[in-house]
Amino acid sequence: MQGQPERSWSHLQPDHLAHSFLVNTIGPALVIKHFLPLLPRQGPCKAVFLSARVGSITDNQLGGWYGYRAAKAALNQLVKTASIEQARRNRQAAVVALHPGTVDTPLSVPFAKQGLNLRPSDLAAREIAGVIAGLDGGHNGSFVDYQGSPIMANKIRVEADRCAPKPVLAPGMTRTNHRGQKSSQERGTWSRSKKNPGKRPHKGG
Repeated sequence: MQGQPERSWSHLQPDHLAHSFLVNTIGPALVIKHFLPLLPRQGPCKAVFLSARVGSITDNQLGGWYGYRAAKAALNQLVKTASIEQARRNRQAAVVALHPGTVDTPLSVPFAKQGLNLRPSDLAAREIAGVIAGLDGGHNGSFVDYQGSPIMANKIRVEADRCAPKPVLAPGMTRTNHRGQKSSQERGTWSRSKKNPGKRPHKGG
């Protein structure tokens, strides 16, 4: 499995993992270190890093590709973190991760038989350039595809809320969730009205 995407954890190899992170994570990290400080402190500017949809943790439904997925997920985190720092320097800047899709290049040839939508490189370049041209400060920290659509952006909070185990509260303890609702073992879940703090408009188990 040397040089090939891992289909199982039994295929994981330190050298392959290190190479994947060196190319897909450490290289872009050094670009962030040396080039983002050169961006202007005023006015629109952009820094776009080529990521991959398989780097989305929420979008991972098939498994496999351990090293590549992990390296691209790490890149997405680097881009997100750098976008926060960059926003402190210039709120009109856009630091973005972009999924270019599967392009018809020698890199993609081994996977063409899997029915992937291979796009000609000239078309892919035009689409990517079009997305970059439309970016502004409002896209800072985002992860978009070659059509400019956000990747799984709206599902992260929903899935996290649904999948997270509910905490077990000891008697007398109160917990407040992200919606401002309080819960306790004795009283269940409730939220207080801003107009009438003594009123409990919602209550449930």
